[in-house]
Amino acid sequence: MSRLKLPENRMTARLFTSDYHLHFRLFLIPLIAFFLTLSPLGQRSAQAISMDGIWRYYDGVTPTSPEAIPSWLNQTIRGGFSGWNIYDGVSHPKIDPNATDIWVTTYVPPHSFIQPTLYFITNNQAVEVYYDSHMIYKAGEIGEENYGTRWHLMDLPRDSSGRTLSFHLYSPVNQRLGVINSPNVGNATEQVLSIIWGDVLSLMALPLSLFIIVLVGIYYISHRERIYIYMLTFMTFYSLWLLSTSNIRQIFLDAPVFWRNAQLLSVYLLCPLGNLMARELVDARDKTPFTYIIYAYLGIALLSVLGEGMGYGTMETGVSYSYMLLGTAQLYIMFLISRSAFRGNKQSRALLPSVIALPILGVMDGLTIHYHLLPFSFYWFPLSIIFILYFVIRILQENFAAEQLLNDKNRELEQKLQIDDLTKCFNRGTLNSTLIRDAQMCLRAKVPLSALMLDIDFFKAVNDECGHDAGDKVLVGFAAAIRPLLDSRHTFIRYGGEEFIILCRDFSLTQSEELARTILLTIAGTNFLPDRTITVSIGISSWHGSSDTNLIKRADEALYAAKNAGRNCYRVELE
Repeated sequence: MSRLKLPENRMTARLFTSDYHLHFRLFLIPLIAFFLTLSPLGQRSAQAISMDGIWRYYDGVTPTSPEAIPSWLNQTIRGGFSGWNIYDGVSHPKIDPNATDIWVTTYVPPHSFIQPTLYFITNNQAVEVYYDSHMIYKAGEIGEENYGTRWHLMDLPRDSSGRTLSFHLYSPVNQRLGVINSPNVGNATEQVLSIIWGDVLSLMALPLSLFIIVLVGIYYISHRERIYIYMLTFMTFYSLWLLSTSNIRQIFLDAPVFWRNAQLLSVYLLCPLGNLMARELVDARDKTPFTYIIYAYLGIALLSVLGEGMGYGTMETGVSYSYMLLGTAQLYIMFLISRSAFRGNKQSRALLPSVIALPILGVMDGLTIHYHLLPFSFYWFPLSIIFILYFVIRILQENFAAEQLLNDKNRELEQKLQIDDLTKCFNRGTLNSTLIRDAQMCLRAKVPLSALMLDIDFFKAVNDECGHDAGDKVLVGFAAAIRPLLDSRHTFIRYGGEEFIILCRDFSLTQSEELARTILLTIAGTNFLPDRTITVSIGISSWHGSSDTNLIKRADEALYAAKNAGRNCYRVELE
């Protein structure tokens, strides 16, 4: 069969008009069409008609110049396609293995559409569409490499029922030459809706995928762990795969070769990246099998890319081996993750549903899209976003719970360091930070702050005459007797030895004096040791504002005044 090379500038005004209308419909009509299809008229007209009539292909000499094609098609149509072979229009025609272009033809099915539109999909093929003998559409260049899958949408005349449609297809990949997928005729609005509805799974999965990237990215900023790098890389290529396999990609960037390469690259890298994540979660003794399998995936990818670069077209061939490895090696990965999960590894338990579901969905896509063994025309893998999201949330929950437990332990340890072991009051080390905090709170709220300094009277005599155990008993009882008199506004601190400080937020001097009197009565009325009365002396000071740094010093001076006054009393600062 001769190879036909058309001039690059051969493009009719009709094509530019069709492109304009196409983009207009893709953006504005779907919303209107959605409501129209809810009506009875819309329901009757929404069903597109498949072009499953008689298909023929021509395996002979075709015109060598574009100008000769219309007359050649006219003669062929009038001659009833004599010399053309009938085939099913779905399978690859039996043509010369070295052929790179082919003509196929069929008839527009009977219809009553107001605005009939032709829709079909090609893979790795340039295409020209002729209505009777006039070219009405062109995509790609005859005689050049045209890799990638793309859909086509074009207007037909209203009275096109029974008219001839001829397709001139070119591809350097002979295995799919002449195959036109999903050809049908329907109303323009419903055809656009079918393109969009065909992306429902991808359109649902893509925002979730981007959400996971943001979520993991934020988490990685504060947790520089390797597994989050693997997650981010995996989800980036997962999002790229979703976009490269969707129909909407062609609206934003009509570059089938780019999307084809992006899709194949994602297929090659998703498996090793997923296994790298899983490898981080299993026990050390199970990591070696993961390494070998990851190297196998990367080896296939490397050889395929090298072969493609050398002109052997091995990118798609290598995908076959990747799917084979996916259907075999991942069974062993499932076993390893399952064993780790049953041994009690919580992270492996979170990963297990994904390890089972993702390979199954991937194999189904391979059997459907790559090998064409399953009767579906959509990708299953976008459903995996459910399991990926579950895994990511579970992993983050586990890590967050572990961090929370660690923080609680650290907080508990920090608290222990701040608490006096004997009296369970705060120790002296907390005084400065607590005083600064309370001063800032009182300054903002414009409320007073005061301090009480307490000293147990004649405590040295207790230690000397009754022993240190008795002294400790007095200290413990002293703190226990005062604690019920305090509330959330008070901070009770053991300042050292038998001295204590009470910081009082939102307490005026008058309120502090009332508290001091209550403490004096409570301590004097408590029996700490047999035949021995314990009393306390108290000094009181009030904070004078942000420039005041002598609150504790003035309370200490007032305490000495109380002791000089005979003890078992309180005194207020003199300043």
